[in-house]
Amino acid sequence: MKSLIIYSSKSGNIKKLAKAVYANFPGKKFLAPIEENEESTEKNNLTLRRG
Repeated sequence: MKSLIIYSSKSGNIKKLAKAVYANFPGKKFLAPIEENEESTEKNNLTLRRG
């Protein structure tokens, strides 16, 4: 099974969580940060996709 973990984190807390989730997922996996822009209203986001 393949897993994709996408995250954005301004403070670094979500990044730590994403890395912990990544370390514990089995199989082929990818960890991808999303770059924030100045107009973004979201502070932190974590998305998990498995398939």
